[in-house]
Amino acid sequence: MQAPFQVLAATAWLLSAFGLANAVAPTRTFAFSSGVDAIDAAYELALREMSGLSGARHGKGGHFLAGAGWPSLWTRDTSYAVELSAGLVFPKISEESLRKCGMRGVWMQDSCAHFGGWPYLSDAIVGARGAWSLYLVTGDVEFLRWAYGVTVKSLALAERDVFDEKSGLFKGCSSFMESNSGYPEKYRNKGRLVGQTKALSTNLLHHSGYVLGAKMGGIVGAEKSDIDHLRAKGRKLRDAIHTRLWNETRGNYAYFEDENGHLVEQNEGLGLGLLLTDPEFAEDDDRIRRLFNTTHRTPRGLPCLWPQFKHKHLWGVFDLYHNGRIWPFVQGYWAVAAASHNRVDVFEEEFRNLLLLSQSPDPTFAEFYELDGTFPRDRRRQLWSDTGFLGMIYRGLFGMTFQPDGIAFNPVKPHGLFGDAVTLKNVPYRNMTLDISVRGSGAHVASFTLDNQPAVVSGEDAFIKSDLQGKHTISIVMKDPNVNVAQQHPEVAYLDGEDALSILISNWLYFLMFVAIIPVLLFWGSWSMLVLRKLNVCLEIEFRWGKTHKPRGSPPPRTSKKDQLSNSTTCDGIENGVNLRQRMAVSSTAE
Repeated sequence: MQAPFQVLAATAWLLSAFGLANAVAPTRTFAFSSGVDAIDAAYELALREMSGLSGARHGKGGHFLAGAGWPSLWTRDTSYAVELSAGLVFPKISEESLRKCGMRGVWMQDSCAHFGGWPYLSDAIVGARGAWSLYLVTGDVEFLRWAYGVTVKSLALAERDVFDEKSGLFKGCSSFMESNSGYPEKYRNKGRLVGQTKALSTNLLHHSGYVLGAKMGGIVGAEKSDIDHLRAKGRKLRDAIHTRLWNETRGNYAYFEDENGHLVEQNEGLGLGLLLTDPEFAEDDDRIRRLFNTTHRTPRGLPCLWPQFKHKHLWGVFDLYHNGRIWPFVQGYWAVAAASHNRVDVFEEEFRNLLLLSQSPDPTFAEFYELDGTFPRDRRRQLWSDTGFLGMIYRGLFGMTFQPDGIAFNPVKPHGLFGDAVTLKNVPYRNMTLDISVRGSGAHVASFTLDNQPAVVSGEDAFIKSDLQGKHTISIVMKDPNVNVAQQHPEVAYLDGEDALSILISNWLYFLMFVAIIPVLLFWGSWSMLVLRKLNVCLEIEFRWGKTHKPRGSPPPRTSKKDQLSNSTTCDGIENGVNLRQRMAVSSTAE
């Protein structure tokens, strides 16, 4: 009796895929040409998918959805996506999304069914990163003033509820790996215990909150004493991270410090990407070198954590959800980090890996991938995955680093991966539109021209000021004859003859199923349901656009934005009428 309903699910998927393909993408802006068809196709795919998740169809505004399977707005997903590239491509929708994430006066905490919400999950301050990166693109001081207030209140709340005086670190689950699969067995469904750990990523986010909060305050005219206070706290937290989370034996930073003050042996992909892109952690050249040398990378990309935990409960793919899987947005931060340190080889390796993952016979930027490159079909097109790939291009390949007073360019262009020249045209930035081209290869700028005139090159960065207006052309030539080249990487040309034939056959099978088989089965299914009703058999069928079947073992659905609003923590310490000390009851197992 399951066949008709499986057919319905297949029909829904086909129709939703057709709708996505016809979503309005920003084709007139951000026109990219790499000289390689496969790369250009992946770029357009990422733009289309992000457009379909943005609420920007037919010129209408909206807010970002996390992706297939998660049809709601998330502080975490939104903030990382805005920072990686969404703020540049969709600034208005980015602002609307971030304002909704902070509409209760603090950055709202996402929650999960395995561990609960605040204070066991405590990475809500990630909103500060999204807000700051959006300001750098738009220059909107009024938005920044609002974001500053939300950030300061969020930091005060975190200091009250999750700061550990003894260690100098913030407690709480790691950012985004909020499931049983991302922690050892002893933490299974024990949110209170997870809430006693101190994760690298979550502490780096709080460090960013202090540093960026101080920068925001300086721009919006906050009191000097308040700004100095934020800076001082940021320095103390940076020192605590340096001291307590560094594992000298392994030459790397630990995933987290447990409730007893011991470091786990695992590394955290996102945490390392965040750390390596933070200028305040870039001073120790020896540590940076060791990080790149000791961080484990699989043949298909950087895993979200490694080594994997040995779990007893393995009911399905989602029990391995965060346990050493490949998450594209994590790859995005890792690639950008490599580019920021001129590691052309590491950047090339991760770019190729994500490119090939997206080019499977079912092209998409999925939420995560298995180590063999497969992915669950109901975790297609994810906002932060799309922006992770686009971030590799904007922030890595073109080296765009947005600053309060302009854009610094430090491209990283691997030899042989792209054509001789890569171009990005019609890029809107403040009151100007940019056409950018990069020629040559390497990580060092040989020449930089603005409108055919030599422009400022400071150190290894070329720079344009934010007060320009109108259309401008930027031409960059790279030089680096001794650049490292990634070794043992797969070829870019994924679609060889055999693969292309298999895809052609599969496409014809889908077409045949849609025009012939499905209508017949639906007709049969309708008669079956009529017979069942005559037999007084009660059926309940829930069919909603955007909702897909979840296999056994999948994590319980994340709460909707409406649920988050009703459960979110406010700056005065009240949760839905209940004192903050009484903990959010997201699930009966969270305690």
